[in-house]
Amino acid sequence: MSLDIPVKVAEILEAFGRLRRRATPRSAPWRLMGVADRLREIENRPINTDHAPEYLAAVNALRTALGAAAFQREWRTGRRMTLEAGE
Repeated sequence: MSLDIPVKVAEILEAFGRLRRRATPRSAPWRLMGVADRLREIENRPINTDHAPEYLAAVNALRTALGAAAFQREWRTGRRMTLEAGE
Protein backbone atom coordinates (compact mmCIF):
# COMPACT_ATOMS: atom_id res chain seq x y z
CA MET A 1 0.00 0.00 0.00
CA SER A 2 1.44 3.37 -1.04
CA LEU A 3 1.11 6.20 1.45
CA ASP A 4 1.21 8.81 -1.33
CA ILE A 5 2.76 11.30 1.07
CA PRO A 6 3.61 14.01 -1.52
CA VAL A 7 0.00 14.03 -2.76
CA LYS A 8 -1.32 14.22 0.81
CA VAL A 9 1.04 17.13 1.49
CA ALA A 10 -0.25 18.84 -1.67
CA GLU A 11 -3.84 18.35 -0.52
CA ILE A 12 -3.04 19.82 2.90
CA LEU A 13 -1.28 22.82 1.35
CA GLU A 14 -4.21 23.40 -0.99
CA ALA A 15 -6.68 23.25 1.89
CA PHE A 16 -4.55 25.55 4.01
CA GLY A 17 -4.26 27.95 1.08
CA ARG A 18 -8.05 28.04 0.77
CA LEU A 19 -8.47 28.65 4.50
CA ARG A 20 -5.85 31.37 4.54
CA ARG A 21 -7.56 33.04 1.58
CA ARG A 22 -10.80 33.22 3.55
CA ALA A 23 -9.10 34.57 6.68
CA THR A 24 -6.52 36.97 5.27
CA PRO A 25 -6.43 37.28 1.47
CA ARG A 26 -3.04 38.98 1.38
CA SER A 27 -1.14 36.53 3.58
CA ALA A 28 0.47 34.47 0.81
CA PRO A 29 -1.90 31.50 0.36
CA TRP A 30 -1.02 31.61 -3.34
CA ARG A 31 2.49 30.48 -2.46
CA LEU A 32 1.09 27.46 -0.64
CA MET A 33 -1.06 26.66 -3.65
CA GLY A 34 2.03 27.06 -5.87
CA VAL A 35 3.98 24.58 -3.72
CA ALA A 36 1.08 22.14 -3.95
CA ASP A 37 0.91 22.61 -7.72
CA ARG A 38 4.61 21.76 -8.04
CA LEU A 39 4.27 18.68 -5.79
CA ARG A 40 1.42 17.42 -7.93
CA GLU A 41 3.47 18.01 -11.08
CA ILE A 42 6.49 16.15 -9.67
CA GLU A 43 4.31 13.21 -8.63
CA ASN A 44 2.26 13.35 -11.86
CA ARG A 45 -0.91 13.48 -9.75
CA PRO A 46 -3.38 16.13 -10.93
CA ILE A 47 -6.23 17.44 -8.81
CA ASN A 48 -8.97 14.89 -8.23
CA THR A 49 -11.90 15.75 -10.51
CA ASP A 50 -14.20 15.82 -7.46
CA HIS A 51 -12.14 18.66 -6.00
CA ALA A 52 -11.31 20.53 -9.21
CA PRO A 53 -14.22 23.02 -9.11
CA GLU A 54 -13.40 24.13 -5.55
CA TYR A 55 -9.68 24.26 -6.33
CA LEU A 56 -10.19 26.34 -9.48
CA ALA A 57 -12.55 28.69 -7.64
CA ALA A 58 -9.92 29.22 -4.92
CA VAL A 59 -7.16 29.85 -7.47
CA ASN A 60 -9.35 32.31 -9.39
CA ALA A 61 -10.34 34.13 -6.18
CA LEU A 62 -6.68 34.45 -5.19
CA ARG A 63 -5.78 35.73 -8.66
CA THR A 64 -8.55 38.32 -8.50
CA ALA A 65 -7.61 39.44 -4.97
CA LEU A 66 -3.95 39.91 -5.80
CA GLY A 67 -4.06 40.88 -9.48
CA ALA A 68 -2.87 38.70 -12.33
CA ALA A 69 0.78 39.83 -12.51
CA ALA A 70 1.42 39.70 -8.76
CA PHE A 71 -0.42 36.39 -8.50
CA GLN A 72 1.79 34.82 -11.19
CA ARG A 73 4.93 36.12 -9.47
CA GLU A 74 3.86 34.71 -6.09
CA TRP A 75 2.63 31.42 -7.62
CA ARG A 76 6.03 30.95 -9.29
CA THR A 77 7.75 31.73 -5.98
CA GLY A 78 5.66 29.01 -4.34
CA ARG A 79 6.49 26.53 -7.11
CA ARG A 80 10.20 27.13 -6.46
CA MET A 81 9.90 26.51 -2.72
CA THR A 82 10.90 23.18 -1.28
CA LEU A 83 9.58 21.38 1.75
CA GLU A 84 13.15 20.96 2.98
CA ALA A 85 13.77 24.72 2.85
CA GLY A 86 11.20 25.23 5.57
CA GLU A 87 9.83 28.27 3.79
